[in-house]
Amino acid sequence: MSRTPSPEIASAEAPETLLRLHRGLKVALVIALAGAALLVAGIGAHWDAPDLLFDPFTAAPAAALIVAALILGRLGRAQIVLARRLALWHGMQRLAKPGHTLPQVAQALAEFLREAAGAEHCALSLHEAPGSAAQLFVARLHPGALEAPFAARLPLTSGGRTIGALEFAGAPPARGGELRFLANLAAQAGLMIDNARLLDRLASKVATEERRRISLDLHDGTIQPYIGLKLGLEALRRKARGHDSLTREIDELMRMAAEGIGQLRQYVGRLKGGPAAAHPVSLVGAARLHAGRFAEYYGITVDVQAERDVVVNATLCDELVQVVREALANVRRHTEARRATIAIAEGTGTLRLEIQNDAADPEAASFHPRSLAERASALGGSVKVERRADRRTAVVVEVPA
Repeated sequence: MSRTPSPEIASAEAPETLLRLHRGLKVALVIALAGAALLVAGIGAHWDAPDLLFDPFTAAPAAALIVAALILGRLGRAQIVLARRLALWHGMQRLAKPGHTLPQVAQALAEFLREAAGAEHCALSLHEAPGSAAQLFVARLHPGALEAPFAARLPLTSGGRTIGALEFAGAPPARGGELRFLANLAAQAGLMIDNARLLDRLASKVATEERRRISLDLHDGTIQPYIGLKLGLEALRRKARGHDSLTREIDELMRMAAEGIGQLRQYVGRLKGGPAAAHPVSLVGAARLHAGRFAEYYGITVDVQAERDVVVNATLCDELVQVVREALANVRRHTEARRATIAIAEGTGTLRLEIQNDAADPEAASFHPRSLAERASALGGSVKVERRADRRTAVVVEVPA
């Protein structure tokens, strides 16, 4: 389960407004209490005087100031609570951003509601239908800490349907208005989750249709010409019998064409969403296979480095191998490098690919690989180019695992 950074509960202005309000009310309260204390002290200083007559009107200002202080305190607390709730409400609205997937929205909501409730632990569970398997998203104040005692449970509903539940632990007991406000936030969270689920389904449907269209275009517009090229090479080889050096070169071209056809057919099969699309494969192995072919075709040695094997689904592997292919093509076209290195590392929820070459020009202008950046962005990741002190240029790609 991937974790997203904890969202901001309020805008930058909201905490400052709360702070100014709190300070102003504290000053007013202190002034009122100080005034009341001075009046009471003045009366008390002459309390033993034999000719002192108690006049209710003398004590009236002190009593009025004390009552005013109490009223200011209650009003101040109510205003602070209201300002905090408005800030929380606006902060929750900002979580609904286009492009966020259902897991991202659910995890962000779990983090947000944990902070809103002042809890140490918040578990958000979702299910498609009552009794179905649930997805669980957990937010903790201290990752890895033991769970605190159970505090509260609220249902997540949308359109009259129960779609999940919220459980809080280590939170101060919520009563009255606070509990009702938290229940309102939970109701809004249910609507946001239902919207995110609907958008996920629509995006999946559109993506499936787009993959089907692309697979047809590849089959008709790319694979067929490759097959025609392979057949033409076979015919040319038959004519070249007796010319050993020529037939060897034709055989090599035929092998390259056959490999290209095989790779395109595998890619088309995965685009169609067959079982192979979700099949786990070795990213390191796929990178080494492509690196070997690249070295064979272009004479540039490519080393693949990884501390351990990295296994991903076949669809993601295809995308990352395409990243490697484009990065190595840039090395071949834009540098004089004779050696390149591909470093693959798997972190907490991320995959990192680093493609280096050994012939960076120190006078060369900085650049940003647009196609690589677009491909990485489509995977939810990023690309950066680093100039190293040893005259090596590194293209670093990071994507969610």
